[in-house]
Amino acid sequence: MQPQMRKSVVNPFSRRQIRRQEGRQELLNHMGRVMRLSHIIAMSMGWTSEDVLLLKLAAKWHDIGKDWRPWLFYSHVPFTTPEQWAAARDHPLHGAMMLLHCPEAYGVTQKQAVPVAIEIANHHQYHQDVDESCRIMASLMNLDDQIDVTLLAHGARIIKAVDYVVARTERRHYAESLTLDDALTAMGHTVGTEFSPEVYAVLKQMRDVASEYIARAS
Repeated sequence: MQPQMRKSVVNPFSRRQIRRQEGRQELLNHMGRVMRLSHIIAMSMGWTSEDVLLLKLAAKWHDIGKDWRPWLFYSHVPFTTPEQWAAARDHPLHGAMMLLHCPEAYGVTQKQAVPVAIEIANHHQYHQDVDESCRIMASLMNLDDQIDVTLLAHGARIIKAVDYVVARTERRHYAESLTLDDALTAMGHTVGTEFSPEVYAVLKQMRDVASEYIARAS
């Protein structure tokens, strides 16, 4: 009598864990691309090394708020519920709170924590709203006269634009990837309202460099 082959059983929990780990790696790769391109853009705009460092830290961790509710982002299915869209909208603020709670875990000093958190919290704000939002956050922390709020607003604008271009050129489970040129064209429709005209102009001017930095693996 032939021995019966045992059916392999896949633990659904293990499968979810694997997908979650893969999702987190994709997220780290994405943040790495955003960090590198944000860095080169700020350098081209004449920022000081100290200000560039703060921007790099904010860009490196700009999406950490997605770990607040990881199952909403690592499911590899399109967003369909109000909870998913609310979390996607609010994750910058959650990320800023996570970093402020334990900056050392992200390689950020106590001195760097507030400006980095402000840039993270505002990287989804519209171009016309980001200055006021940054001022409000700094004022709530009684630091509006100690940090350069205008510079932080510019940093948030850079991260927002770079985040958009990088995300649109990546393969996502909820949207088809675009070429860099198509992503820049799509961004151009909301320049001046959603995106900074200055950052957009630099991105277009540095199109070849941007393509190289986006393509690099983390």
